[in-house]
Amino acid sequence: MKNSEIKNAIILKTDRHKENDMRLVLLSSDGIGIVYATGALKSTAKLKGALQLFNHCEFTITGARVTGAHVIDNNLGITREIHRFYLAGMISDAVYGAIRNFDDDVSEIFELVIQTYSYMANNETSALKLFIWFFAYLLVLLGYDVEEEIDSFRCDIKELDNVELSLSNAKRIMREIEKAYLQHLDLILESSKLFLL
Repeated sequence: MKNSEIKNAIILKTDRHKENDMRLVLLSSDGIGIVYATGALKSTAKLKGALQLFNHCEFTITGARVTGAHVIDNNLGITREIHRFYLAGMISDAVYGAIRNFDDDVSEIFELVIQTYSYMANNETSALKLFIWFFAYLLVLLGYDVEEEIDSFRCDIKELDNVELSLSNAKRIMREIEKAYLQHLDLILESSKLFLL
């Protein structure tokens, strides 16, 4: 019989697997993991409420199956506004792309995602400011020197409402974030090619 483990993780992505099962992409302090929740899409499923996108939970995992979940932070508030939901999804995609083959310690990135989603779900702070704030920290954790304007967002999350941000500046900053992030992914792809030679 397989041993169960308790894992503190956040749900980055979900999708249907077979008829009534869910496939979950989890981020924990250990990195990215994929698990399955049997029968989680049935209307009578006990885990259905806990296994919501962006939730931070304590999971009981046996093999690759989720057998229990206790919600630590319900981030359902993100899904109530399409703009927040969209940006939170972009954060999930970015984290998944950046660290799925990452060998370094990801515990700081894990804590950053938890803090971002919790704040995005429970506060009225602009989702765009939170998005830029997240990437200002993520890029530094990935080893990039960020531009001064992006670096100005590296403040206490509670002070974000005081940071000035016009729409034109937001667009420019997001282009810089995209460029640095894509550069990071190119480096990952280049380093993986070395293993194939």
